[in-house]
Amino acid sequence: MKGSELITLLEGLVDDSINESLALAILSTTKENLESERPWNYLKKKITYSVTANTDWSNALPSDCSEVLYLCTEDTEIPPISYEKAALTTGLYYYIYNDTIYLTEQLSANTTLTMIYKKFSEKIEVTEDIDFPSRWIEILAYYGAAKYFALDAGEKEMAWDDRWYKIANDAKSAMINWDNSITVRALNQELADDSYYYHNKQ
Repeated sequence: MKGSELITLLEGLVDDSINESLALAILSTTKENLESERPWNYLKKKITYSVTANTDWSNALPSDCSEVLYLCTEDTEIPPISYEKAALTTGLYYYIYNDTIYLTEQLSANTTLTMIYKKFSEKIEVTEDIDFPSRWIEILAYYGAAKYFALDAGEKEMAWDDRWYKIANDAKSAMINWDNSITVRALNQELADDSYYYHNKQ
């Protein structure tokens, strides 16, 4: 769905014509707020880095990275530590400073780092496809309708009820269950892969 189509859906819910800039602001803010609530699977991305043994390692974060979720070598998860504590700690950690990721220690062998990160929420544009799961995109219009009535003054505000919030919250709960099911399927596949590896290396 494109931004123009979502605006049309929003206008149908509120039974009013909305200024395009206002509609985009409402919908983009709604999308950003929703996507900030949890590490949605559809926002996760993976990148790998080659690390040379016995050298200090750092790398600029991807330009679309809003949060690092996971970092590991080929066989070890690397936990995060704050920039302030990094110099005072022994052991292998990663920290982030000025949009760059660092390891606190050198690695003893050449290896590949794998990083899972959450990408930034993209703003909604009139002529562009919206970067959001298509089956749940109506949620943005429902929350947008609630926000529009809250912003509007006069008769709409006087007649307002919370129906759109109720519909949106119910839909969001279903979306969270859908997202959790994706995580469970991924974990089950990982367990199956580990079991296959274990039994076939004997």
